[in-house]
Amino acid sequence: MDCFFPNVEPEYHGSPPEVRFLVRVDGAPVICSISAEALQDHFDAHGPFEDELLHAFVRGRQRISAVCIAALRRSHGDPVVLRSGMFRFAEAAMGKRYASELNGRGVRPAMAAMATSGRR
Repeated sequence: MDCFFPNVEPEYHGSPPEVRFLVRVDGAPVICSISAEALQDHFDAHGPFEDELLHAFVRGRQRISAVCIAALRRSHGDPVVLRSGMFRFAEAAMGKRYASELNGRGVRPAMAAMATSGRR
């Protein structure tokens, strides 16, 4: 499945508060969205307000695109709504991968766990 994110500005929609964006899946346009909650929890939007959500989307576009591609593959190209839990799952999966990579370099498991949890 080929996913392409054209250079089209995302749009705010207020009920429920979310940001919608265009993805081309195998050349066909698919409208996807990300919830206000996900933008607040993972991309530092301060409230479900249009400017906050749009700025958070722009700041997080790369991570949003990566999670969206995974969700589109699971949905076989049908539109998806990205929710906060999807980003928690993706971050946990990346943390585990990073921890095992550190472990492979001779870093003790406790140190690898600290590196992925943000503690020092």
